[in-house]
Amino acid sequence: MSDTKAFARKNPNYILQINTTHTFNNLQILVHEGQWAMISKAKAPAIHFIIHHPKLRNAIEHFIPPIVE
Repeated sequence: MSDTKAFARKNPNYILQINTTHTFNNLQILVHEGQWAMISKAKAPAIHFIIHHPKLRNAIEHFIPPIVE
């Protein structure tokens, strides 16, 4: 994670957004804006979904996790 943060500081075209809210305990979502979104399940068996469909990808890109108080 420290390498990713350093890369984001050195490259102005790279945007790193870290969400500290754990909406999904077992999922990781990576987005290459306008290209694809990848949803990975961490626990065994590991499963990865690459989404190219424009409407679904856009929905994932603009997802706002629910606020937990």
